[in-house]
Amino acid sequence: MYCKASYTMYSCTVIFFLMFTINEASVRWEIKSKPLVIGMEARLSCNGNNCPQNTKTWLGGKNYDLLCFDDQSKNPSKYEMTSNGTTFDLTIKDFNLTDLNCEYTCTCGFQQYTNMLTVEELIYPPRLRVNTLTRIGRKISIDVLIAVSPLPNCTVLFEENALSANISVKEVQDEGGLTLFGVAIQHLVSPIGSICKGNLTLNCKVGPNAYPLYLQKIDICTDEDKPNFKLYAIIGSISGMVSVIAIVSILFFLKFRNGKDKDISLDIDCENDKTPGRRQLSTVRLINSKDPTGATDEGTPCNK
Repeated sequence: MYCKASYTMYSCTVIFFLMFTINEASVRWEIKSKPLVIGMEARLSCNGNNCPQNTKTWLGGKNYDLLCFDDQSKNPSKYEMTSNGTTFDLTIKDFNLTDLNCEYTCTCGFQQYTNMLTVEELIYPPRLRVNTLTRIGRKISIDVLIAVSPLPNCTVLFEENALSANISVKEVQDEGGLTLFGVAIQHLVSPIGSICKGNLTLNCKVGPNAYPLYLQKIDICTDEDKPNFKLYAIIGSISGMVSVIAIVSILFFLKFRNGKDKDISLDIDCENDKTPGRRQLSTVRLINSKDPTGATDEGTPCNK
């Protein structure tokens, strides 16, 4: 479009200003990854429709520089650009506080939109600042300080057993426009039943996410808590001997019983009944085959 000679310079300026305003308003970017988490990825999405080829760009950052152009990144380890049909996104890797409070611009042809990246909801995951563990007899004294935002809900775990620790807000500091809380955790860890060694961890829930922090592997066992392997060996040996003796005794008994059964024979003593026409029932008795009476396996002769 051009200005006719009859138009004043003021009229042309107004027309171009209105065109620029309309074009700028038709493209906008917004935060897609909420809440933003320090150390994670942050994603901004621009709603540019039907962008001409080689016209999609992202600018911004701490030094407000060209970041990406048509899905090509100037710094791939930090920024990535992806096109999704009607939108094209900027992914900021390892998002940190220096990426906040900076201007970011997405352009689509002659249209562009610039805004400051500020957030109301930002998670700064808990990070250890102090981690001191001191042994006092059969107990471990914990003194831990973490930096975190917003305020977390923390629990000390000793081998998956929750401990009631003393938690307090030690300090509050402002860093890059973000309020960080210094949370102090103190506790005196004692053996729990037979559990006297294992991992000591701090589990903090910040917003919807849980962050486990490994503190240290501790061992507060004494000689009384440790298993007496010598005693177990003696008990095992005695049990083994008793089992062997029992098995040998059973085998001996069975062998003796089988040998005795072979030396048994039947002695049939039959006798005619005095009563005419009837025979008395035979008497069967067991005798030893080596009986000196001369009885054999066939039995003794029937008395006439």
